[in-house]
Amino acid sequence: MFFSAALRKTPLKLALDSKTKEEMKAVVRKYSNEDSASIKVLFSQFVNYHMKFDNSFVKVKENEILFLEYIDSSISEDSFNCSVAEIEDKVVGYCVSKIEEKPPVYPDPTYGYIENLCTSEEYQRQGIGLLLVQDAFAWFKTRDVSRIECFAAIQNPKSTSFWRKLGFQSIMEQMYFQI
Repeated sequence: MFFSAALRKTPLKLALDSKTKEEMKAVVRKYSNEDSASIKVLFSQFVNYHMKFDNSFVKVKENEILFLEYIDSSISEDSFNCSVAEIEDKVVGYCVSKIEEKPPVYPDPTYGYIENLCTSEEYQRQGIGLLLVQDAFAWFKTRDVSRIECFAAIQNPKSTSFWRKLGFQSIMEQMYFQI
């Protein structure tokens, strides 16, 4: 399922305002090479969780290493961002986001794309994903991006519910056919 949202304060700001700073023990910061081992474990959890829903989530061997190489080769680009959330020096989540361009037939072809968001299962429903998305939105705003898009696995109710609560709306359903 493909979600989209215009940057606005309403649902996201309200959700953030409902948590106090004491509840939000996580610190969100920019990814660094020292985070690689933690991201590798989280990405593996992410892939394994989604493989339960559909075999299209099956990845190649050493997919965690390839994912890290992708982040490391892209992190210096101005159109790419990777943030991590940590609690007591432990990385418990990450968000990969980037700026994309649609064909010039659109009035505003530039958009933000949240490519991958992951929170360790033991830290889900504690506001970590929310903090990571807030950080991505702030990064997009500094680059004058006003439309954000993401994909959410239809079979993953936690994910689709999360994005809807933040104000994202479905605009497409991605389909595939294996031949």
